Amino acid sequence: VNQSPMEWTSSADKEIFIEAEGGNESGFSRLIEDPVIAEQFTGAAREKDPSELEQESLDQAHRLKKMVPVRNNSFEIEFNGIGKFIVTIYNPSDANRKVFNQWLNDNEIDMIEANRFEFVIK
Repeated sequence: VNQSPMEWTSSADKEIFIEAEGGNESGFSRLIEDPVIAEQFTGAAREKDPSELEQESLDQAHRLKKMVPVRNNSFEIEFNGIGKFIVTIYNPSDANRKVFNQWLNDNEIDMIEANRFEFVIK
């Protein structure tokens, strides 16, 4: 097995590995950077990066689509088929909007982007 040599360098803020030319199928060198320094890693939970947050929002929207229609004495939720949830809030709208928000939290679908909802007050 012919393995390409790797060159390793280190600086104060990142580790860099450079794969020697010809080491991959395209024949080009590639730079691999690892911005995490072992000394700085605390093991604490990290915040989700934007792609994880976006995926969570999509997953929650998918779950909500499976739940609709939702009807109760405070609000209704329907899906319009083109990416929006139509939420009808009954009067008194301020109190029932709080009920709607609590329902989202209770069902763990509180990360769906606000632009995915259209509200109607009745």
